[in-house]
Amino acid sequence: MVPKIAGKLQDYVKMDHWLDIVSIKHCCNGLLLLNCRVVNPATRQWERLPPCPVLPQGTVYFGDNDAYLAFDPTMSPHYEVLLLPYLRGHDDKQREGVEWPPSPYVMCVYSSRAGRWEERPFVRKE
Repeated sequence: MVPKIAGKLQDYVKMDHWLDIVSIKHCCNGLLLLNCRVVNPATRQWERLPPCPVLPQGTVYFGDNDAYLAFDPTMSPHYEVLLLPYLRGHDDKQREGVEWPPSPYVMCVYSSRAGRWEERPFVRKE
């Protein structure tokens, strides 16, 4: 008998608290990035991300960031999660003339290979 495919994200992930909100932040090549978790719906495996020790400048918690998942199963079974801060409270006129991202820009990256967060600089080529 073929197992049923769950219709709710909560069926894949053990929730720590009844107030936990399950929402998809990003997806990449079959993996889902939820709030603080990476889920593989095909295998029903999931990993809770550890707290990021140093969040990007101007943010207080994980939800203050845009989070992106990078995963290519043809290259490696490992994935990375990148945290980039939201740009809040800035209209287009305020952003004119402001270089984004600032160079160097340091982002927080979680590596499943290393099992930890690290700061990674991005330097814009001029």
